[in-house]
Amino acid sequence: IRIFPAIPAAWQEAEFKNLHAEGGWLISAQRRNGATTAFRITATSDGILRLADNFAGEVRWNRTGVAQTDGCFVVRLAAGETLEGEILPAAVSAETVR
Repeated sequence: IRIFPAIPAAWQEAEFKNLHAEGGWLISAQRRNGATTAFRITATSDGILRLADNFAGEVRWNRTGVAQTDGCFVVRLAAGETLEGEILPAAVSAETVR
């Protein structure tokens, strides 16, 4: 899955909620100032989520167990489980926020 894969650069602000994606995923995301700032992905069935890392910054997760491999974040989700990510601007580290 890629979040905002082909959005025009002129669309600096965008948001969608509960988009059904192939593979059994329900996705919501928001874009502010030309960059993805947050997303939520809920599994409608058990599966392995592969999420492309096309984010301009570090991702803060709502759960553990998210691996990064081959340019993707990978996590197993059971039906009903949710993965949430908040993208921290590249200039902000996790230690600064904590």
